[in-house]
Amino acid sequence: MIVIQKRLIRVISRYDNLRLYGSEPFRTLVKITMFYLEHGKVLEALESLMDLRDFDIQEEFLFERTMYKFVAGETYTITNTNRIKVIDDALNIFQAAGSTHQVNRLVDHMKLVVKANQFHNDDFDALIEKWGGTPSTKTPTTTTVS
Repeated sequence: MIVIQKRLIRVISRYDNLRLYGSEPFRTLVKITMFYLEHGKVLEALESLMDLRDFDIQEEFLFERTMYKFVAGETYTITNTNRIKVIDDALNIFQAAGSTHQVNRLVDHMKLVVKANQFHNDDFDALIEKWGGTPSTKTPTTTTVS
């Protein structure tokens, strides 16, 4: 899989200059890294993360920069280096940009990662709970006074 991954990124990089609004090789590698995490392959995810770190991402590529923050924070948190704030910051950026669908997809991804890696961390669980639904789908808590 790693060989195919490297070749895919190299081939896509040839066409990267045709799109001035994003980096397809970078986005593809993010998806591969997320796939590894969802399937409990943390070492492979770390290797992909090192490849992501080597990309020269333009300043205006907000999506790529934010996704790197998210996936790096998640990967390092799973390997026992708590980066909960970085993950939360990335989700806040997507939320502020009005990308609630992206936030929901990333929260679903985090739930898959927890399950696949049998990962337990109170801070991570609290983060998932915080972002676990949009205000329109959450049931408000009510209290009854007797």
